Amino acid sequence: MLSPEEFFDEVYRRYLLAKESTKEEHIVKLKIGNKIISLHFASIKLSSVILPAVKHLECDFSFKSEFNIYLWDSISTGIPMIKRPWENEAFMPKGAIKGFSNDTIKTVFQADRNALSLLDLKNNIAVYWVKDAEAVPYFETGAPLLGILPQWLLVNGYIFIHGAAVGIENYGVLIVGSGGSGKSTTVLRCLKKESFKYVADDYCLVEMNNNLKVHSIYNSAKVDSELIDEFSFLKNTLYNSERLKKEKALFILFPSFRNRLAKFLYVKAILIPCISGEKVTKIISASTSDALKALAPSTILQIPGFGKESFFKISNLVKKVPAYSLKLGTNSDEISEVIYKFLKELT
Repeated sequence: MLSPEEFFDEVYRRYLLAKESTKEEHIVKLKIGNKIISLHFASIKLSSVILPAVKHLECDFSFKSEFNIYLWDSISTGIPMIKRPWENEAFMPKGAIKGFSNDTIKTVFQADRNALSLLDLKNNIAVYWVKDAEAVPYFETGAPLLGILPQWLLVNGYIFIHGAAVGIENYGVLIVGSGGSGKSTTVLRCLKKESFKYVADDYCLVEMNNNLKVHSIYNSAKVDSELIDEFSFLKNTLYNSERLKKEKALFILFPSFRNRLAKFLYVKAILIPCISGEKVTKIISASTSDALKALAPSTILQIPGFGKESFFKISNLVKKVPAYSLKLGTNSDEISEVIYKFLKELT
């Protein structure tokens, strides 16, 4: 059986063959947090479905890369993937493959995305493969490379979390909770108000120095398709308008909202949304343990490779700023105003 290193080398070799086959390698540099990351695409087709949600982070090509990700698909390049060297019983939770990960090599296969991600932490390189670029699901376009970016960023001083973030000026709030708690609808209602800056609706990056900072990863947002009329102001950013009967509505906010997208904000508080059933939206004090319960399980369960180390960092994160319960009222038009006044009072 191949070792993790040998498997990585073979998949990377096939990327090189794919690049030679298409003669259309496309390289994009991103600044995520303070890290410069290069994406090397073997084909234009794959870049067209991976880049939209991170395009707002594109940076000057002269910046020196700290991490290189090589991306390819078999259909557009004509290069097949190596036959899978593991049995079905090797699959572990969140796509980890037993026997194909160690301290430096991380292997993840995400069945819902049909995506293979390989990460070499020692050499700061990764390989990403899908069979067919045209079959990449909408939620992968909205939040690409979850099998790679969170683990690399974790060992480089950041914590990738399942949470939303909005703010005003240069400060804001993290909004955390499980799926369906109201994170996405809350931040999009804030986006209606001109004074708000948008960082994320589902995943973001937190840097824990003296001042807690939240960084943007994706410029996307998702809501249930039946809510699309409420967010008609986003109609020009709708990515999947022809598939709303079977998919959530995916909005790609860049470039239409480029002036409203914040690369980072200083975090002043954590908000934990819940639907109260009352008319008026209220913000009341919550405990650190409430914030931990709202943030840790959903982050660790959703992100490949996250475990004890991630839980420890999240535990420290929620101690940095106060937590509050955001009791969402039935009058949705006032939610953004309540959060705006709350932020103003914090400064």
